[in-house]
Amino acid sequence: MNNNLYLSKTQKTFVLISSISVWLFAFLIFKPWIVKFYSPYFHDFADGPKLFLKHTFIYSTPTALICYLWIRFLQYYKLIPQIYFKISKSNVTQGIKYGIAIVILTFVLSPLLGLTFTFHFNPYSIAGNFFSNFCEEIIFRGLLFFAIYSATNNKFIGIIISGIIFGLTHEQYPWLIKGYIMLIGALLSYLTSDKNNLIPAVVAHDISDWILDLFL
Repeated sequence: MNNNLYLSKTQKTFVLISSISVWLFAFLIFKPWIVKFYSPYFHDFADGPKLFLKHTFIYSTPTALICYLWIRFLQYYKLIPQIYFKISKSNVTQGIKYGIAIVILTFVLSPLLGLTFTFHFNPYSIAGNFFSNFCEEIIFRGLLFFAIYSATNNKFIGIIISGIIFGLTHEQYPWLIKGYIMLIGALLSYLTSDKNNLIPAVVAHDISDWILDLFL
């Protein structure tokens, strides 16, 4: 990815600190408030629809909306590169290949990660992941990766740090699996950096989750 932006030190500092602050506000303050506010409305739903609705409206969407607004602000003032959501055969194919690679890698490393597989099909979880994964790509690749990259002018740093943050936010998992998720997050950031396009990472994220959710 070519980053043709020429930012001053002040601009780089602003991009980094403001973007991290926006994400922290969305993740640590706004999201918990949304969860507390909306959860009672889903109390009487069956488990399947409740899971889908929470994935769609609570877990990632509010955070992603705030992050996307900040992305648009930074782009308007040319502080981060243009980010695309271009659907094409090559982008989708690339995403499918990476998604399948993530699945294979997960199966290969499962003994080391302590993962056990039992087949189960939950259409509500699969459908919900379609929305939450798209939102996560906006948050972690769209905002955090590009902000860190623009602030440091170093793609490698952006890939590594955004991957680490991605893994740390999966608080429900033990540290070994968090570390593996960091690796996957870095891989998705690398995939995004290829064409400034979020679609390959979205497809890879969806394909890997849809398949792995059948067994984990």
